[in-house]
Amino acid sequence: MNNSYRNDYTLTNANASYYANNATGATITLANNATPDGYAYKVAVLNNAANSKTGINFTITGLDADGKPQSEVLAGPDASSTVYSVGYYSRVNSITLSATLGVDTVDIGTSGFFASKTYPLTSCKTATIDLYLNSGSINFTGQVSYNEVSTTEPPYNWDNATGQGQDFYQQTTSGNTFFLSPPSAFRVITDSFTSADFTLSIINNFARG
Repeated sequence: MNNSYRNDYTLTNANASYYANNATGATITLANNATPDGYAYKVAVLNNAANSKTGINFTITGLDADGKPQSEVLAGPDASSTVYSVGYYSRVNSITLSATLGVDTVDIGTSGFFASKTYPLTSCKTATIDLYLNSGSINFTGQVSYNEVSTTEPPYNWDNATGQGQDFYQQTTSGNTFFLSPPSAFRVITDSFTSADFTLSIINNFARG
């Protein structure tokens, strides 16, 4: 199998109240479900109150970057602080609470933590991966998985990429890396970005010599 990909990503800046603004009480009513651009971002929960909400669990259900179902239980934020989901969500179907917020409020939104879709690779052929930053700023990391992508349900086991070129760890400029013996899958995540537009190219075609 030959795998070649070229995708342009234009990321949408974080919106702290994209899903819910000043939500209160015992029920979260979502203003939106899908992310603004269809990409997957960590969900941000901001506590607007001076009272801690660490004793309240937020159960998030939705879809991951590949459109597969996922869910998690997230402990609420401390006073006037923000917590982020572990998973990256392209869609949030629901957020339920283990207890009422009372009169206090939270905002729920998107974040600067993005994950690309999963790119399957063929291990018997070399892989060259290039990320070119067209505009904006970014802090990105390439990640690899050795799970069988066709059969494994989320979450995959992801590790930071270490290839023959750049390590692709918390990079802030364009770069590339090379795998002589590729993993089964690759993705890009971000720790932060501002108006980032980048092109991701993957060539996984050439047999090892």
